[in-house]
Amino acid sequence: MLTGLYPKHHGVTEAINLSEAVVTLGETLRQAGYVTAGFVGHEWWLTPERGFAQGFDLYSTPKEYRDVFATHALGLDWLDGAARPACFLFLHNYDIHSKMGYENPYDPGDDRFRVFSKAFANPPSFAPIERHEKKGTEFLLEHNFGRLAITAEQRAYLRALYDDTVLKVDAALGELFEALRARGCYENALVIVTADHGESLGERNVYLHGDVYEHNIHVPLLIRFPQARFAGTRVTHQVQLVDLYPTVLDVLDVEAPQPHDGGSLLALLEARRQPISLAYSQRSRWRTVRGPKIKLIRNARDDVWELYDIGTDPEEADNLYATAPDKADDRADTADDRADTADDRADTADDRADTADEMKRELQEFFSAESGGWHMAFRTTRGFWRIRAEIETNDALESVKLVNGRLGVVGAMEGTSRNIAGVVWLKKTMPEDILVVKTKPHDAWVRLKLISSKSFDVLHGDERAHAEDQHTVTLDPKTPGFDTPPGTHPEGTPRSVRIWYERPAPDGTPAAELSEEAKEGLKALGYLH
Repeated sequence: MLTGLYPKHHGVTEAINLSEAVVTLGETLRQAGYVTAGFVGHEWWLTPERGFAQGFDLYSTPKEYRDVFATHALGLDWLDGAARPACFLFLHNYDIHSKMGYENPYDPGDDRFRVFSKAFANPPSFAPIERHEKKGTEFLLEHNFGRLAITAEQRAYLRALYDDTVLKVDAALGELFEALRARGCYENALVIVTADHGESLGERNVYLHGDVYEHNIHVPLLIRFPQARFAGTRVTHQVQLVDLYPTVLDVLDVEAPQPHDGGSLLALLEARRQPISLAYSQRSRWRTVRGPKIKLIRNARDDVWELYDIGTDPEEADNLYATAPDKADDRADTADDRADTADDRADTADDRADTADEMKRELQEFFSAESGGWHMAFRTTRGFWRIRAEIETNDALESVKLVNGRLGVVGAMEGTSRNIAGVVWLKKTMPEDILVVKTKPHDAWVRLKLISSKSFDVLHGDERAHAEDQHTVTLDPKTPGFDTPPGTHPEGTPRSVRIWYERPAPDGTPAAELSEEAKEGLKALGYLH
């Protein structure tokens, strides 16, 4: 939200803080003349030393939980004392979040909002039972670990409590907007309401938020543009949280100081850009790529894959992956002597195989460990292919590696650190093999010459070279378009190469070692596993 960058580009991990080289939304707006402040309902993860305070004139994190009304009151007090009308206010609330140390995992903490849970005259308890000393959120974790079972009544009560907390935050937002109107700063305000994640409330018999199924990654996003522009418009296209950074800058007509991964939602509404076709999410061991209707999930720890048609199966109950890859041709051959309905099923299996393979390539490409440098993705759909890559840079080469290359090798390396020649051997393989070239410094240009005895297509930026047996191009990271992977390999082309540049993540400072108390707290909130 605050950088417009994917994790692989902002570089923050559990052990690494945000680099000062990354320019946040707060810093960008402050440079544009805005005063900035952030008020957070709890300090978990969102501490200043981790980089969250970067760009804020005032940043407030309490040691103990602070409810939404108190957090909003601090924000309004700050607005009243702000020296100029151009203000950026960031409010982060935990009231809907599960909390540790409480008897119930969710609780509005205010009788005014105990509306849905009132239906339970004798509510079930989440207190310690038998040998289990855990309560509240820890109780849910015990269930996730298989050490106790939650009853149907407990699940229903849990959902009612969750709805109570949503009601509380809804009321607090209503009061906030009325307060902004009373101060005369609502009509011209850009207001964004969203969440960093959703919640599992018993779907798949799991609780909290430790995976990438729809109930965790499909979050609310409501935007109120200045002068109520686009009021009542609902956008059904996929968007991502990285889109918020460029959206704010676009609305305020402020230029972004560095590249970012998102796209302006204002530009989407004004038809100045096309909607994205794929969105990406990651959580713990889970990785996913999601299209408008099809979604592929990988459990990286166990290398288990799932494919869902979320257009017809929004609950993600029917895993199509087992019927999608690898075996479609066999099913089609077997179906020759069957009825037409069997042939139709085989055709459907073929389509799923194509979709699964394509999305698998996209997922592996996006979450590749080699996030920085020039990426050259080779694919052949016809037998073996031998292609020579000659690489020259104006500085020095840091590394040349083959990623996703189990069926190919890089060989015949020779030359100095500034010049290198390699031969990539490929055979018919899906999805593709990727050669990653890193320079030192990372923004050095590269001259690439590809030589083959067979014709091939090359895609880079907006350019496409057709059916050649040689191709030479100078690759400069500063050239627009190179930082976006080109579209899929051309249909009907047996051999092709896609080229793009991945920005390396900046070097951040090591994060301080978490105390045991902090680790336990984060585990109880579902942030550490």
